[in-house]
Amino acid sequence: MNRKWMIAALFLVVMVSVLYAPQPAQTSPNTVSAPAQTMGITLGIQQPPAVNYGDEMNAVNSLTGKVHGLVLYYVDWSTMYSTFLQDQWRRQMSVSDVPVAMIAWQPTNGLASLGCDKDYGFNVAIPPDKIIQGACDTYIRNYARALKATGWRFLIKFAHEMNSSGRPYWPGHFGEPPSKFVDMWRHVVDIFRSEQVTNVEWVWGPIYQSSPNDASNDLHLFYPGDNYVDWVGPMGYNYYNQLIGSPQPWLPFTNIFDSILKDFACRYPKPQIIHEFASVEGDGATLSKAAWIADAYQQAPNYPFLRAMIWYNDLDASNPSADFRITTHTGSSNPPPPTIVNPLPSNSGVWTNAYKNAIASSIYTKYLPSLAQATPPGTYCGTGATSMSVSPSSIFLVPGGSATIGFQGWLYSSPLSLSVSAPSSMSSAITPTTLQPPWGMATIRLSASTSTPLGSYQVKLHTGVADVPIHVQVVSQVFSSNIPLLLR
Repeated sequence: MNRKWMIAALFLVVMVSVLYAPQPAQTSPNTVSAPAQTMGITLGIQQPPAVNYGDEMNAVNSLTGKVHGLVLYYVDWSTMYSTFLQDQWRRQMSVSDVPVAMIAWQPTNGLASLGCDKDYGFNVAIPPDKIIQGACDTYIRNYARALKATGWRFLIKFAHEMNSSGRPYWPGHFGEPPSKFVDMWRHVVDIFRSEQVTNVEWVWGPIYQSSPNDASNDLHLFYPGDNYVDWVGPMGYNYYNQLIGSPQPWLPFTNIFDSILKDFACRYPKPQIIHEFASVEGDGATLSKAAWIADAYQQAPNYPFLRAMIWYNDLDASNPSADFRITTHTGSSNPPPPTIVNPLPSNSGVWTNAYKNAIASSIYTKYLPSLAQATPPGTYCGTGATSMSVSPSSIFLVPGGSATIGFQGWLYSSPLSLSVSAPSSMSSAITPTTLQPPWGMATIRLSASTSTPLGSYQVKLHTGVADVPIHVQVVSQVFSSNIPLLLR
């Protein structure tokens, strides 16, 4: 090949690589993300189970001024699923106020009588490798069948905070790598799938910062894969000086969650839940729990994949002096006491009022969107701005030929009506022609008639928000590599 041809070929390759990059059109970012505007953020709370659990939730909802659509509680493997708690909701609450249950399902305290190979002891984890080998398959299968039989929607956050050595089931306690957690998770989910359980959604819930915080314990090493996860989300707390053995600085909401929520959106095409979060009190003035609450619920709508957040309404399990509550609670006891839920602190109710005011925005809702509604069409690494793009942004056509172009729109708050402006010698078809917010995809089919002259054309896709250009080059011949034969 002579020098002239080499330079021409190199030029064509470079041009194709540039022209085929997705072509975006952007508008200014909103202070509240379009998904938050259109789907809202579901209010969730960890409320300790009570004998009259429905009355308990009615009291919390009344005191805070909003119905909580997601309620978290914790169970280990020493019990089989019982409908008792959900039955209380259904007997004692209005039908429209009954929340979705999120079960923190912790693989500890397995029992031979319930389907494990032996009794593992109180607060003793079943080693991940044992679960993988089938040590508790009977228990897992029976649990899956029990949940399936209800027909109710459940979210399960299985073995949450798995990247922390503070959890008994952390793989490092058994000399095992994070990959063992992944295999354990997949094994459990596969059993549920073999039982055709369709009313359970799986929440992958690491702590926002691994402990130990080193490369071998990186939280992403614990991710089971997109095919095995429905929701993702971190947990994190502002402990301030109440974390035993390791006092923290005062950590605002964004210090804990900003980087990780953006990172998750860029890595995982999944809806997000902050599955546990809260703050202790500081000095009450400069470092104020009430101000922390207000700021948290003001910042949350800026994260486009965030669909729910769960306030931990209790004392810290390991250090009761760390008070995360925004109301009191009855707690479990037998016989049951009257349901008593009061404001906190008891002398002023400042924390309760701060929470009530923070969630008053219409963004915060009791409705948890369906998994299909909440799941984004891909990952998002943007800045929060509305964006529209086509791929490829440049195509080559021969007269009488056609090509397919993909469109993707992100973070728009009104329906998009799609149309194409093209020369009269070209035709177009769009499927679908209307996309509902906050995101969507469409397929554009462009065709050139047999009489279309050779040359360059600028086609525009109209979205109603922004016009996205598509460059069309009509050529006499297209190689399979899509590089036109321009030099003869």
